[in-house]
Amino acid sequence: MNAWTKANEIDLHGQIRIKEQLYDMYRGWTGFSSDYEKEGKPLECAFPIENLIMIFKKLSTDAPSLKPPPPLIRRFRHIEEEDLLLQLVKSLVVLVDPDSLLLLEQPADEKGEGINFKQVFVVMPSAVKWDKDSLGAHLEFLVSGRFNFSLQVINRGQLFHNFESSDLFFQIFHPCFQVLYSRPGMKPVPEEIRKHLDEAKKIALRRFTIHAQRSRVFVVLSAKARELGQNGMSLYLLHQSFELLLRGLIKAWGQKEKKTHDLKTLIFICKRWVPLLNNLFTNEPDLLRLLNNAYIDARYNMGFSVQEDILDAGTKKIESFLSYTEKEMSRVLR
Repeated sequence: MNAWTKANEIDLHGQIRIKEQLYDMYRGWTGFSSDYEKEGKPLECAFPIENLIMIFKKLSTDAPSLKPPPPLIRRFRHIEEEDLLLQLVKSLVVLVDPDSLLLLEQPADEKGEGINFKQVFVVMPSAVKWDKDSLGAHLEFLVSGRFNFSLQVINRGQLFHNFESSDLFFQIFHPCFQVLYSRPGMKPVPEEIRKHLDEAKKIALRRFTIHAQRSRVFVVLSAKARELGQNGMSLYLLHQSFELLLRGLIKAWGQKEKKTHDLKTLIFICKRWVPLLNNLFTNEPDLLRLLNNAYIDARYNMGFSVQEDILDAGTKKIESFLSYTEKEMSRVLR
């Protein structure tokens, strides 16, 4: 008898919780497929979607909804997480028909310790046309707020199809990937890396270091503006510091820069490389909003100002994240 079977016998509450989450997935996918078909785009699945719907409907009616007590949640969290990941893979294979599904685990906290953050990369065929932003948004509900999972949709061309144009991130981390699924006959990752990877890493580190140094300069300028009582300008300079840091990540991994000053857009791009970004402002959405708006407010609103506690929180957050990314980028690019 395996661990999961034993857990099912012991922890009815945990089992019910998983089934409720799976049904949430089903409901979300049903909505996605309906929207997709309304636009005249048939949703093609690897297997009949009716089979999946039938399974999820059965799961949702197996037992009444019960709130699991905290001790059981803690005790069986890892088992629930494994099962949820398994069901997630099955759902993605059926509904998206990807080339492959890759899993990368990285430390989620600033000290590089503690709970691992799981990133599932949905690798779509290069020949298939799909709306990355739209598909990514619809996929996000599958894992949103659950077990530190993150879903990233990428094109197969971003992997190792062409070394010169592929994503440096995947070239560096390919030994760490766990292949959750691969289309029969397809090899998702290479067995060895080409020799000029070392040179690419040097270039990436140099690009990032330049941006990180500039980011630190803006943190200092922000502090000086604050000393002069220019709190609005101080927050604007923190925005610039954070923007420079995010742009440094984008440049380091060989991506084209986005012509935007919107921090949320830049975070969305960077979060697949730095898992901490997924949770950086989870408990402080107002802080991110104020930082984001400071780019416009400080330049065009003469009376713009913010409270001291906002500046304290913003400075602490950015300095902490800056130190973390410098350390991590130095580790993986040397």
